[in-house]
Amino acid sequence: IVRLNLELIAEDVRNEIRQRKTPLGDILIRHDVLRRIEPKWYFRFTPQSPLAEHFEPRHRKSVFGRIGVIHCDGRPAILLLEIVADAETST
Repeated sequence: IVRLNLELIAEDVRNEIRQRKTPLGDILIRHDVLRRIEPKWYFRFTPQSPLAEHFEPRHRKSVFGRIGVIHCDGRPAILLLEIVADAETST
């Protein structure tokens, strides 16, 4: 989940983001937007937590998340929440 402050992003980049055709990271890289990720908080949720229930239960171990700020050209333009599951793969 991202929250963008589009006022802090150049107009050509902003227009491409609004088209919703290309992943955000690809757009920023292609336009040579200088990025710095500032991690704020990290989370770990047990397999029994309500959030973890949204992931495939038979492969689930834990669910991890982080909140961070992505600075674009030195300005805090993007607030980001990422959540991933630590999955066991069965063979």
